[in-house]
Amino acid sequence: KDRPSLQGGLWLLGGDASANNSIGGIGMGWIGDLQSMRTSVPNPATMVFDRGDIRFHTDNAKTTGINYYYATDFNNNERMRITSTGNVGIGVLVPAYKLEVGGNLGAINFIATSDQRLKNNVLPSKYGLKEIMQLKPVTFQWNKDNDGTRVGFIAQEVRKIIPEIISEAKDKDKTLGIYYNEFAPIFTKAIQEQQTIIDKQQKQISDLEKRLEKQEKLLEELLKRK
Repeated sequence: KDRPSLQGGLWLLGGDASANNSIGGIGMGWIGDLQSMRTSVPNPATMVFDRGDIRFHTDNAKTTGINYYYATDFNNNERMRITSTGNVGIGVLVPAYKLEVGGNLGAINFIATSDQRLKNNVLPSKYGLKEIMQLKPVTFQWNKDNDGTRVGFIAQEVRKIIPEIISEAKDKDKTLGIYYNEFAPIFTKAIQEQQTIIDKQQKQISDLEKRLEKQEKLLEELLKRK
């Protein structure tokens, strides 16, 4: 059957319950394996149960500021949130990124896409040993959810040296973060530059050793003549 109007009251798809004409209402029903619950105000929204999946959506494409969340305990403490912008927060009420986790995140591995076909304006990095020597590694403790002493850098300090690896969140505080994985190519170049210096010094040492060896032989010959 066609779905009744949700101007108010309670309706059941395929049932005999009728809806009144007051504003506001909840609809419940099922189509095959789908079961749904729908509200009409303040913005039409639907929650669908589909063979173990739970999906939330709003009927108004222009609706903004709607947050969908899932609470796991009887005190209604929020554990996960998906905002209207598509950001996901786990243990974070206002996620500033596509995925923000308020705690430690564990995984076997993380893969960063790096295919040449997806890049343009590829140039040699200008950062290397000089910039690495300016960085100041620190130990610290987080103000919130302190899980012991951590090791890292201060984003504001790194920004002055390598601004490209700093992220500024779109929250009200414009919180700064560091793309730590982007240190890898900078460390690589720093090691290469350092190795070039070592190789040059090693050549100078070898040349000096050869000169010294020649001088020692010359001295031995002079001593034999006496």
